[in-house]
Amino acid sequence: MYMDEVVFAGLLIVFLTCAFFGGFYAMIRRDIAKKGTGAPDSKPTL
Repeated sequence: MYMDEVVFAGLLIVFLTCAFFGGFYAMIRRDIAKKGTGAPDSKPTL
């Protein structure tokens, strides 16, 4: 496969974007598990 710096930069951007949103999703899941959703009847799941 032909790889020049533009292709490499594009793949790097896609990978870093996926990693960022994956980390953001993990932080939200951890926070919901720790503190609940904030809804009136929600309780933390331990």
